[in-house]
This record gives sequence, C-alpha cells and structure tokens, in this order.
Amino acid sequence: MKDKDFALEMIDRLNELLEYNEEVRADISEFYRCVHESRPGTVTHPTLQVQLGTNHLSFIGLLNGIAGKITKEGPLKGIGLIAAKFNDDDLIEKFVLTEDLF
Repeated sequence: MKDKDFALEMIDRLNELLEYNEEVRADISEFYRCVHESRPGTVTHPTLQVQLGTNHLSFIGLLNGIAGKITKEGPLKGIGLIAAKFNDDDLIEKFVLTEDLF
C-alpha cells in the first residue's frame, strides 16, 4: 500500500470517529492540540514531524509519522499527508489530505 492510500484509509477512519457524536469530536479536537517536548532523537526521526522552531511533537505530527509525507516536488514536499480542517467553533470538521487544502 502506498503512503497516500494508507493516509486516505486513516482519514476515513478518523472521520468516522468524528461523526460518532459531538463529544467525540470535541475530545479529538482537544487531543489534536496536545504537544510534547521532543527529545533530540525524535527531532531527527525521518518521518515523525515536530513543530519547527519548538521541537514539539503533536498529534498530527505523530499521525503523519505513521502515514507519511508528500514526496512530490513542489512547495508541499516534506509536509505530512494528513491535515485537519476546523469549523467556526474551532472543532475539527474533518481530516483531509494536506494537498486538498491548497
């Protein structure tokens, strides 16, 4: 399975979780914002994505460490395949492919 296909499967499953009820959506949205101060070995990991300038590992950085990153040449190269789209209430509306946001 290619990274993009795997990411799409993860996105479908994450979105199913969000659709269960609004409490699940709120909890996942909160969990999305969790960050952890990374150790040096995590910062240099080839797939885990830490926030630049802070070296924090986030929920989305972990997801993209599992799913993979964009390998196609262009401005998004190296960015994680999965992103979240938020609604006006600052809750995750849905997970999407990063490239679909641009």
